[in-house]
Amino acid sequence: MVMSDPTTNEVRTAWFLLFAAIVLWGANWPIMKIGLNYIGPLWFAAIRVVIATLCLFALLALQGRLSPPTREELPVVFSIGVLQIGIFLGLIQFSLLFVEAGRSAVLAYTTPIWTAPLALLFLRETLTRRKLLGIVFGLGGILILFNPFTFPWGWNDYTFGNALLIAAAMVLAIVIVHVRGYGWTRPHLSLLPWQFLLGS
Repeated sequence: MVMSDPTTNEVRTAWFLLFAAIVLWGANWPIMKIGLNYIGPLWFAAIRVVIATLCLFALLALQGRLSPPTREELPVVFSIGVLQIGIFLGLIQFSLLFVEAGRSAVLAYTTPIWTAPLALLFLRETLTRRKLLGIVFGLGGILILFNPFTFPWGWNDYTFGNALLIAAAMVLAIVIVHVRGYGWTRPHLSLLPWQFLLGS
């Protein structure tokens, strides 16, 4: 099968979608931070997930695509639902009580740093020179964030918030390695309502 070159409109659409994703994803963090002025972190996270659950069930039901996961799919549903949606979102929402939004967004997604060694350990993936260099640079970036001259060392709210974000990144890394090793056969959207239900 010969792949045709993308048209100008397709390229423009791809760039627009990328830009929209960056803006919406970036705006998400300060909005979450502001929301904590009005509601507790776990309730905030729970309400977001419950709304997403209801929308996903309604969407797939209207499309006639709603079906329960098979027994083989349950490990992935559990992993993403409980760890990635439930625990990960809960941790980052709670951390925003103590850490500014910009720093939170960076630390929560240090996931690739933790994913590579886990994949080496559990999936026997090769730790290439490029991956190793990425880990070194990533850890260097974290060290810069934890500047010893400005960071308030000792066990305090700020340290606790940062620890929650690192824990969230590690939880997400565990999920990624599990899903990569286990996989699934159906489109992800088919399982998403059930994953969000568990996360709720």
